[in-house]
Amino acid sequence: ALYDSVDKVAGLAQFLLSDSALFKTPSNPAKCADTAIPLLLEQMISVGAKPIRLKAKIAGGSQLFSFERSMTSVGEKNICAVRNVLAVLRIPITGEEVGGSVGRTMKLFVQHGKVVISTVGSEEREI
Repeated sequence: ALYDSVDKVAGLAQFLLSDSALFKTPSNPAKCADTAIPLLLEQMISVGAKPIRLKAKIAGGSQLFSFERSMTSVGEKNICAVRNVLAVLRIPITGEEVGGSVGRTMKLFVQHGKVVISTVGSEEREI
């Protein structure tokens, strides 16, 4: 989630993979972290967000399936990619809930920038 608290502009990106270079011809820039986050930023700027005011809260990167041959999980790669892209864009991460082995639901409340995470069997919590 990205949020500009002054202009109340917010956005979410949900993607599958970390790196669009995995595809010969990337057909959907929203599919990978390295292209989805800049696309989201561009769209937020187009409706008034100021990059200098943006803050990020991140969630996800769970290992929901086990693959014996995989050294690094897709979730771990996605977490690293998100952190790297946000660092390059100079957007600070102010909250996170990442990794683990459970799926998450994220709610973003635009009026105040609150982000709430829920998982099966747990109470909602703010990050």
